[in-house]
Amino acid sequence: MIAKKIKKTAFKKQNEEVCGFICFEDGKFNVLEVENMAEDKSSEFYISAKSFLYAKQNNNLVAVFHSHPSGNEKLSKYDETCSEATCIPFVVFSNKTQKFSVYEPEFLDTDKKLIEKMKEELCQ
Repeated sequence: MIAKKIKKTAFKKQNEEVCGFICFEDGKFNVLEVENMAEDKSSEFYISAKSFLYAKQNNNLVAVFHSHPSGNEKLSKYDETCSEATCIPFVVFSNKTQKFSVYEPEFLDTDKKLIEKMKEELCQ
């Protein structure tokens, strides 16, 4: 279900990186899309600190997601650095390969069991 929601979100703007949060509420995952604030939306994404803090304070935040409209599903070094800095896993979906990639930082501010459950749903 979560994979389908992220794909639907990603294909709404096929030439831009879409981004948002994966949260867990009432026994299921939910996707909260936020505006990509990057100048070049075709090759990067930027989530405002305000959006990130709001999502973290008001939801059971599991991961940050974004799409790669033309590249593969591999995370960039910058994506990994941001994941490490926030202690939140990052998920990438490639519109081109239609595959997901998940990066888990060394220190987590998310329930490990929810990360594993999320990964299972993304691989279905």
